[in-house]
Amino acid sequence: MKDKLIAKCRDWFQNGKRHPILFVLDAARIGMCVVFLVALSHAAGEFSYAFDQGYDEDELYYKIQYGDYSQLTEFVWHNRAQGIGEGALGDYYAVADYYHASLLYHLCKDAGNEPLAEHWSSKMQDAAQKLGSFAAEKEKIDSLLAGQKSP
Repeated sequence: MKDKLIAKCRDWFQNGKRHPILFVLDAARIGMCVVFLVALSHAAGEFSYAFDQGYDEDELYYKIQYGDYSQLTEFVWHNRAQGIGEGALGDYYAVADYYHASLLYHLCKDAGNEPLAEHWSSKMQDAAQKLGSFAAEKEKIDSLLAGQKSP
């Protein structure tokens, strides 16, 4: 049996024929190359994210408009890491700061850590004074977080 298989393989190679399984392996190799190129292009896009110019006013505004305060906070922290100061974005930064302080205040209060809760309460008050045109967001954030209780 083994000799027949070896003879058959010699015939294929001598006559310039290929075993059908080689076509399947070639197709798999091409498919893996395509998957690799797609993954590489995705990785390049993610890598370029680190070198962007930060989030602009429109993106921050939409996060506030849709009540996505956690994403707003992430965007603000990203901007600060990029060295983008408050400037014209000060009200947006204040909303993110208020949400962050309020979230931590509620977590500390629910956990029974009163000294830390008082610290975050003062941070909340500082941020609330800077809300400016987004003063109405204070009540929205308060009602949102007051309704959430830790398990």
